[in-house]
Amino acid sequence: MSRLLVRVGFLLCLAPCAASAALQLQIGPTNGTAGHDLVFPPASVGLNFFDLIFHETGPVQREGLFAYDIALDFVRPAGANSGVSFVNGPGTTPVEIPANPAIAMTPNPASLTILESTPTRLVFNITSGNDLTDIDEGESAARVFFTLAPDMTPGLYRMRFDPANTIFGSGDPELPLLIEVALTDEGIFGIPEPSGLAMLGAAGVLAMRRRRQGA
Repeated sequence: MSRLLVRVGFLLCLAPCAASAALQLQIGPTNGTAGHDLVFPPASVGLNFFDLIFHETGPVQREGLFAYDIALDFVRPAGANSGVSFVNGPGTTPVEIPANPAIAMTPNPASLTILESTPTRLVFNITSGNDLTDIDEGESAARVFFTLAPDMTPGLYRMRFDPANTIFGSGDPELPLLIEVALTDEGIFGIPEPSGLAMLGAAGVLAMRRRRQGA
């Protein structure tokens, strides 16, 4: 199954062509009281990365993962022209297949193709080497590299999936072509405004109060 076939299937399929949602794709580790991913300079200035991590949110199902496209966008705060940007990692691309991949790597390694790469948008395809796998809890779809500039404009830089261009395809002829994956997580990077710090602090106090009341 090629990337083109995945897209053709997406356009031609009705709802029954996609398996029921039992997976979610998370952007990096979850930190902070809001449940989002918070990264603050200056400790993290320079090259950074996050993994896109699968979570099983329903009954364990067979997927037969063969290929997928993932599209990501950085949404900068108003007035910011830089600050957080996709960038090449130690290799020559802004994406790597991670050490704990969901896609099959044996006996034939998967291939990675960068389809679009700008400081604020990244689209890539990963295709198995003719092997099918089932996605397990905690496995990763990709490792993505980005930079934080030391002079970044204060504000929250949001990293979001583009659901219209993020597609997961099964190569198992007995299963639906599309693997449905929830893409609701959002990464937040940057320096909060003073009012934003106050809101985070208040959220932390409220969380502690709820925890004590529930004890």
